[in-house]
Amino acid sequence: MKILFPIVIIVAVMMAISIVFLWYLGMFSNYTIEEKIEGGYTVAGNEVIGPYSKIGKHIDAVDTKLKALGIFSSKGFGIYYDNPNSVPK
Repeated sequence: MKILFPIVIIVAVMMAISIVFLWYLGMFSNYTIEEKIEGGYTVAGNEVIGPYSKIGKHIDAVDTKLKALGIFSSKGFGIYYDNPNSVPK
């Protein structure tokens, strides 16, 4: 009986932590899914051929060029057209 009480407490604390974590992630929130048309985006970039592991410096270079022109971007991304399993580095 003495060992059962600490085990129950530990399990209850772990469940409480799990519930709080799921709440933090939004598991218990209501979502509304809607479809709408948006636009007015401008995309700037470079065409790069080479290994994906070195793409970060190219994305940083585009960001640096945009900042030099007075354009402050909020998100960078990459579009990869080739299959990395069939194209050599």
